[in-house]
Amino acid sequence: MRRSLLLLVVLTLLLVACGGGGKDAKRSMRGKNKHGDGDDDEAPPPDPRTLVEAVEVSTGAVGQYVVSSAVVESEAAVDLLPETSGVVTAVRVEEGDAVHKGQVLAVIENPNLEATLARAGAELERAEQTYGELQRLRQANALSERELLDAHHALETARTSHDEAQRMGAYTRVVSPIDGHVAARYIKYGQLVGPATPAFRVVDLDELRVVAQLPERDLARIRVGQPAQLVPVYDAELVVPGEVLRLSPVVDSQTGTFRVTVAPVSDQQLLRPGQFVSVRIQVDHHTDTLVLPRRAVLYERGDPYVFRVTEAPVEEDEEKDEDEEKDEEEQGFMAKIKAKIAEFQDKAAQAQGMGGDDEEEELPGPKRQAERVEIELGFLEVETVEVMGGLDPGDLVVSLGHEALRDEARVRLPEDPTMAEIMEQRKAKREAEEAEAEEAAGEADEADDDEPAEPARAEPARAE
Repeated sequence: MRRSLLLLVVLTLLLVACGGGGKDAKRSMRGKNKHGDGDDDEAPPPDPRTLVEAVEVSTGAVGQYVVSSAVVESEAAVDLLPETSGVVTAVRVEEGDAVHKGQVLAVIENPNLEATLARAGAELERAEQTYGELQRLRQANALSERELLDAHHALETARTSHDEAQRMGAYTRVVSPIDGHVAARYIKYGQLVGPATPAFRVVDLDELRVVAQLPERDLARIRVGQPAQLVPVYDAELVVPGEVLRLSPVVDSQTGTFRVTVAPVSDQQLLRPGQFVSVRIQVDHHTDTLVLPRRAVLYERGDPYVFRVTEAPVEEDEEKDEDEEKDEEEQGFMAKIKAKIAEFQDKAAQAQGMGGDDEEEELPGPKRQAERVEIELGFLEVETVEVMGGLDPGDLVVSLGHEALRDEARVRLPEDPTMAEIMEQRKAKREAEEAEAEEAAGEADEADDDEPAEPARAEPARAE
C-alpha cells in the first residue's frame, strides 16, 4: 500500500510539472503568448555572443625595416620623336607590343626628301660615267692627269651627296633604339608631324629600378646587397622581393636625404614603370620571437591592445549530484522525487523560453569571453608584428570581428554551436526526458495492478 501511495504521488507531481497549474500555468501561458504558440518550430532567441575569429600567438621570425616611398622606373626608357616633317603613312605597332632594336615603328612621307634622294642618285650615276670615260682617255694619253683628278673629286662629291640624301631619307622611318615594349603611341595614320612631335615611348620591362630618398640618420644602416621589399601602395598583399643595388655616397644638403637604388627580382611580373610603391629595406632581424598577425592589433591613442579569448570552466553536475545524494540521505525518498520533478519543470520552462526576464541564458559548451590586453610591440612587418610583452605563446587572440568588442564581452568561435543547434539539442533532450517519465509511469501502473489488495480490517463496534 505504501508503494502504491508513493507511485501515486510521483504521477501527481509529474502531471503538475508537465501541465502546470495556478501561477505556473499562467506563467506558461504568458510564455506562449510572448514566444508564439509554444510549438517546437519557434525561432531561436538572439545569440548574446559575438561571432569572432581567433589565432594563436606563435613564435617566428620578424625583421626591422626602413620604409620610404618611390616610383618604379626603367633603366632603359626612350621617347621617340620624328627627325623630319611629313605625313604619317604607316603605324606598325601598338601599345603593349614587344619591339626589338632597329625595328621600324612608323613611316612618314616627305616629298622633298624623296626628290633630294632621286636627284643625288642621278648626279652620282652621271659622275661615275664621266669618271669612267676620262679614265679611258687618260690611258690613251688624250687627257691630262689634272683633268682626271678633277673628275675623281666630282665623283666623291656626288657619292657624299647621295649618302647624305639616303640618311635624310631614313628620317622618314621611326626606329626603336632598344629592345622593350611600346608604352605609349602618340601619333596616328594621316597625321602631320614634325621634329617636335612625340611619336612613341619604349621601355625595357626587364630592367626596373626604384630610387628612394632616405633620411641622413639611416645612412650608416644601409649597405649594398641588403634585402628589400617593394609593396604597391594600392595592393598591400603583393610583396616583390629585391635588394639594394646602388647607394649614393653623398647627402643632399637641401633635403637631408641620400639616394638608394633598389632592384626587384629579374623574373617578377607584378611591377610596372610609373607605379607608386613602398620601399622597405631590412636593417635588422629577430628569430624565435612571439609574432601575431597585424590585423589582430588595435590602437587607442597610439597604444596597441588586443582581445584575448578566455574560457571559464563549465559547471558540471557533480556538485549538484552530491547535494541531491545528501538530500536523499537526510530527507528520504520523497525529497529526491520532489527535487527531480522541480529540476524537470525548470528545464522544461527554460527550453520553452518561459524563464524570468532577468535570468541570463545559460549556453552549453565553453563560456568564452574577450579580455582586453595591453601589449608591447617590437618590429613591424606588412602582415606580422612582434609581441614584446602582454601575451604568452598559445594565447588565443581575436583577429576578426573585434572592432566593436568591449572588455569581458561574450564571444563565440566558428566551431562553437549556434543558438539553433542549442535549441535542437534541448528539444531532443526534453523529448527523451518526457518519454522516460511516461515509461516510468506506465511501469508504476503495471506494478500497482499486480500487487494483491490487503484484506479489510474490521472496525470495532462503537458503544451506544
